[in-house]
Amino acid sequence: MRDGGEVEIYSLGGCGGFGMNATLYVSGDEGLLVDFGLGLPKSPSLGVNQIIPDPTPLLARCPRLTAVLLTHAHDDHVGAMPFLPPAWRTAPVYGPGLAIDAAKDRFADHARPAPPLHAVAPGARLELGRFAATLVHVTHSVPETRVVALETPAGLIVHLSDFKLDATPVQGPPTDLAALAELGRRGVKLVLFDSTGALREGRTGSERAVVAPLEEILREAPGQVIVSTFASHLHRIQSLCAIAARAGRQPVPMGLRMTRTLRHGIDRGLFDAPSGLLRGRDELPRIPERQRMVIAGGCQGERDSSLSRISLDNEPRLSVGRGDLVVISASVIPGCEVNVSRMTDRFLRRGVSVVHAAEVRNLHVSGHGGRDEIREALELLQPDAAVPIHGDRTHLEAAARLAERLGRPPREVEVIERGEGLRLGPGGLTRGERIELLPRYLDEAGHEIPGETLKDRFRMSETGAATIFAAIRRGPGTALAVEVRMAALGVPGWDDPKSRRVRALEDEIRALVLRLGSRPGSGERVKDAIASLAGHALHEGSRRKPKVVVVLDDLWGTA
Repeated sequence: MRDGGEVEIYSLGGCGGFGMNATLYVSGDEGLLVDFGLGLPKSPSLGVNQIIPDPTPLLARCPRLTAVLLTHAHDDHVGAMPFLPPAWRTAPVYGPGLAIDAAKDRFADHARPAPPLHAVAPGARLELGRFAATLVHVTHSVPETRVVALETPAGLIVHLSDFKLDATPVQGPPTDLAALAELGRRGVKLVLFDSTGALREGRTGSERAVVAPLEEILREAPGQVIVSTFASHLHRIQSLCAIAARAGRQPVPMGLRMTRTLRHGIDRGLFDAPSGLLRGRDELPRIPERQRMVIAGGCQGERDSSLSRISLDNEPRLSVGRGDLVVISASVIPGCEVNVSRMTDRFLRRGVSVVHAAEVRNLHVSGHGGRDEIREALELLQPDAAVPIHGDRTHLEAAARLAERLGRPPREVEVIERGEGLRLGPGGLTRGERIELLPRYLDEAGHEIPGETLKDRFRMSETGAATIFAAIRRGPGTALAVEVRMAALGVPGWDDPKSRRVRALEDEIRALVLRLGSRPGSGERVKDAIASLAGHALHEGSRRKPKVVVVLDDLWGTA
């Protein structure tokens, strides 16, 4: 144990909202990062495809990382790894093999060099400068999920990642309760624990409970069957393959993430693929429709996913219609409801039957423990202090109240959100500095969308936009001729370039330009004046304040 010092803890994401899970531990001039995941936008707008943490304001406090520890292979924990700040991007990365494979894939996706990546077995102890870490096995909806037991100068901290206490997992051992109890006997100063299931009474069902309802629904399907679940859910895909074999269907995985994870799972012995059972997407045309079971990624309605493409009839190897069945064996992540609803409607309009997990008991079971499982884990660990993570404010508060009602409650229970810090030291757990950490926004190509650009897009979506082009042409002698053209989009009453009000405004702008003249270097003054005049006129005419863009020819900028 390394007691006697102080450790600062910062949430970079995953507290106050789902996704972007990342937690920074700092001691002296050394930092250790647990997970660095991405999030999904709450609606398919403004061109945002993914959201990632931006720890830049913390670099002055933590200029370097000793290591990055990954708890499991889900994208909301590893998906942002290629976007670590350059100063942190060379730190070695440790985690279970499947999570290391996922991180390697993400770096390759963005053509960025990966730091040293190390697969670590549960129970192995890592010496990481002022920290030491041991990974403990827990069950979740992806194999090889780990809890991080972190020895720090302030004492033992347990980072209890996503978990459930599944006694009968489809693959691998159950949660290592003995290891958690041993940590409790050693004395846990602080536990950070998963709050996702804190609103659900009792215990989460076993993954094996999904098999019977899935098989019942799929048994009588007359046509093609398309089942969607999380692309990393190897346990569920394993069960679907077994159901397909019993039903005389041939499973066809679709989606880059899903096929990659399957390949990694097979290579690491985490997935049993009977010889000749799995088929590739290119083989679909040769499989009779009644014998097909397509297992597609995209259960959250992501625009670029396999399931979304099928719903749009944009998958060249597969077309669906009346008599076919789509089963969504997944819960809907908060914020993705609109995407899933729109995708469902597209299937229904084409005569496809759709069954959601919310409609059938045990068609999906969560990978996150319910209240009884959270309580059991905390009672095994017996922490002096507790902090809920991984959830919106409602989940965090519910988890905090649960911790406070334990038989032996922690002395301190704190709720934090992104950017809020804590200090753990000899005096216990106290609130630390709050740092504003704004996320970064990525488009479908992985390019960053600056915040100002998003503000402009939002404004244009609300009020429309107008573009004004002005150019000065010199006539004979010193005479000036001014050309003005305006185009307005989404501004009621101004979208006809031949309308009287548009021509009147163009005349006013022309007179303004003639009055201001064309002295070199006056371009910005002219643009501001045109934007002000046009903005006032558009606002008066529509009661809106559209975005006004002024484009001048280069005469004003010349010497």
